[in-house]
Amino acid sequence: MINTRNYDSTFATKAHAVRTALCALLFGLLLVHTSSHAAPSKLKAKAKTKATTAQHQNPSKSATKDEQKFKTMIHRVAKDVGVDPALLMAVVKVESNFDQHATNPSGPMGLMQITHTTAKTVSPNISRRELMLPEKNLRVGALHLKQLLQDFHDPKLALAAYQAGAGRVKEKGHHVLGNPHTAGHVNKVMQHYHSYRGHSDLAQKPGSARLRKVALTRRR
Repeated sequence: MINTRNYDSTFATKAHAVRTALCALLFGLLLVHTSSHAAPSKLKAKAKTKATTAQHQNPSKSATKDEQKFKTMIHRVAKDVGVDPALLMAVVKVESNFDQHATNPSGPMGLMQITHTTAKTVSPNISRRELMLPEKNLRVGALHLKQLLQDFHDPKLALAAYQAGAGRVKEKGHHVLGNPHTAGHVNKVMQHYHSYRGHSDLAQKPGSARLRKVALTRRR
């Protein structure tokens, strides 16, 4: 006679073992599935980090078509006016991202995002149409930047004045850098400036004026 109690016990034990094995198998498959999806994301994130680092170390590797287009012109204008080419590149990068057609409803225009009113302080007879010409815009903007560097004796204050207006900087001094928008703008320019500075064709040459706190312009 079959002992049904022992049979039921054995069957329950085997069923439990099967369920346990199936659960383990499903858990293993879930881990494999999750890992297969997570790995590409991690690789993408790692690649993005490397690309960002490379961009800061060598701007030429991530240079846009417009940046390459105006690079020689910016270098020439900077040398003519007497400002650091790397600084002028950085200002153009942040102001317009090398878009010669960039405009703003509040008035700034062109590569240097300079207003017609401000442009007339360094070039009284310039017209709005002329101000949209790349080289004219660069030259006027560079002259204005040079004047600010000479007036404030501090590159960060000069860049703040370029963005927020000289009057505001004269009124608030270094406190103007407490404004998040102005401080963010200045920091972006300085970051790009330090990147471009490492560029062989934008770096100051031996024997030229060294970059100091008050010497981002060069005497002519």
